[in-house]
Amino acid sequence: MNILGRNSREVRDRVGDPGQIFRIDKFVSDDGPARGSRVIRLASGGALEVELHPDRALDIGRVTYRGVPIAWLSPTGFGAPGLAEHLGDGWVRTWGGGLLSTVGLDSFGPSGTDGTEEFGTHGRIGAQPATVTRCEITDSQLVVEAEVRQATAFADSLRLTRRVTVPIGESRIIVDDTVVNDGPDPVEWMILYHVNLGWPLLDSHTDIRIPSTDGSERLEFGEPIAEFQQSVVQFVLPEGEDTVTVHNPKLDVALSLKYSVETLPWLNTWRVPQRQRYVMALEPSNTPSVAGRLAARASGDIATLESGASSSLRLEFLLDGC
Repeated sequence: MNILGRNSREVRDRVGDPGQIFRIDKFVSDDGPARGSRVIRLASGGALEVELHPDRALDIGRVTYRGVPIAWLSPTGFGAPGLAEHLGDGWVRTWGGGLLSTVGLDSFGPSGTDGTEEFGTHGRIGAQPATVTRCEITDSQLVVEAEVRQATAFADSLRLTRRVTVPIGESRIIVDDTVVNDGPDPVEWMILYHVNLGWPLLDSHTDIRIPSTDGSERLEFGEPIAEFQQSVVQFVLPEGEDTVTVHNPKLDVALSLKYSVETLPWLNTWRVPQRQRYVMALEPSNTPSVAGRLAARASGDIATLESGASSSLRLEFLLDGC
């Protein structure tokens, strides 16, 4: 631990309560659509504050770095999971945005039905309440761990175990996930991480750099426009590359997203430059199909987890000046 040039012992010699510098706060929302929902707030002592939502699969909501908001927030707010609409396009009615929205595990992309089962837009996992199994401050980091289940009585039984780590004195967020098939049968599964970035990090002069097999890509976003437009572009990062960078030179703030390309080989960018919907998402995924579960199955792109098998995934966010 190093905060403002001081080691752990020196920091503790200078404060009465370490919570003056770094802490974990837990509270419950008491009003509006989020009423009754749990929130865990982490302050790293490294100019980083992070809000986690245990009732939303321990996803990441608001994030600030040096007081600068990083994540895009939806006008719906973070509604309590009991308000979630899992079928059709109901996902967007309670999707609050935030830095990280987990999408899947049954499907991502548009809704559809195979004649016996309906799959809603972007799946069910993101509205499943988590069981928090650890919430601890160690000598070097803030750690929150949880389990999230996506299961039915006689079909799929998937378990997502998640660990969120914020090193003390740093501006990093590390998300380690493991998806396990606890059921007796093989299960088709899809996962996509919706990393939602907004103003002021995202602006007309923001530099977005994505290494790709076609050469390094540099994306621009532009000024807000009146009409609704959205675009999705897919990338495959070249061997040895695993980091995407979004840099606002006027703020001197950059976000780098590093992820496990072995288990998340594809990266989509989703951009909506409309006024009041000014958002870009970076979306690592385990399948190239963004047209829903049925399309992924038809194209042979859907992944399968055998009974008892697991898949490990990692995202690392670094916030810094450049």
